[in-house]
Amino acid sequence: MAMARPGLAGRGRVRPGQGGLGLARRGSFMASVLQEWVMALPLMQQTVLIAAVRGPDGIRKDHPTKVLCRWLRRCFLISAFEGVAILDPYDPGGGSFSGPCRTDTVDGLDAAVDLYLRSVDELPHHFQLHFMHAAEILGYKHPVPSTTPP
Repeated sequence: MAMARPGLAGRGRVRPGQGGLGLARRGSFMASVLQEWVMALPLMQQTVLIAAVRGPDGIRKDHPTKVLCRWLRRCFLISAFEGVAILDPYDPGGGSFSGPCRTDTVDGLDAAVDLYLRSVDELPHHFQLHFMHAAEILGYKHPVPSTTPP
């Protein structure tokens, strides 16, 4: 069984106002689905992250790459169902869009990375570039140092 990245497992969920990762509000309405720390990034970097939200076209729903896409979304989006940032990759929340980073065929993030690297030839290059650039931003800018895509 693959293990969570150090410092992530057990962190659970972050409520609004907890460490800059929670729900952003302006007045009485929700301002964004982006975690608070993302809104402090330059607009170009925010745009790169948003462009990477979409998964690859033409790939089956249970493809290992979808697990990595869900983790990427968890790193900078607020979960629409729970209204919180979900930091633990294996937390059961998030639905199918940003749900747990484990499936019947992919046992965690490390396994997903291995399977992704074996399947790059079947993935659209355009998707891979969006994913790579977003992962780079997360690696340099995410406020939780161990929250870097595998």
